[in-house]
Amino acid sequence: MKNFDMKMENAMKKIRSAVKGSGLAALALVMATASFASGPGTSAGQFLRIPVGARAPALGGAFSALADDITAIHYNPAGLAQLEGKEAAISYNAYFKDTASQFLGYGQKIGACTLAGAINLFAVKDIEKRSVSAGDADKPDLGTFKAQDMALSLG
Repeated sequence: MKNFDMKMENAMKKIRSAVKGSGLAALALVMATASFASGPGTSAGQFLRIPVGARAPALGGAFSALADDITAIHYNPAGLAQLEGKEAAISYNAYFKDTASQFLGYGQKIGACTLAGAINLFAVKDIEKRSVSAGDADKPDLGTFKAQDMALSLG
């Protein structure tokens, strides 16, 4: 029994060390992102306001204190501690013309810890190109382009 306790203690030390290292890396990433998203006319991360899953929007967005499933990684990552076993969520929301939001998340309980990951995507496709010099004048076939936002979450 003592040998098991020692192994468990060593495993927990390794997990804590990994979490501290990934936390510093995540903080550096957030700080770098914030510097690119500063200034007038920016709207970085607005797609993260789009609800994930069905339960939170059904509750009118009052889900942060109740978050106890895999979508907690989007609303309140501390809620991941309430996961039991393995859990996955996939959602696809088609909005108005050529606009869509997707979410994929997976989490599982490993001993006393919970590991989870998610990807959140928002895409707009077939946006018509406009000429800067001609204003809104119709130009023959300038083509189209698409815009896409993505957020990766680890918890």
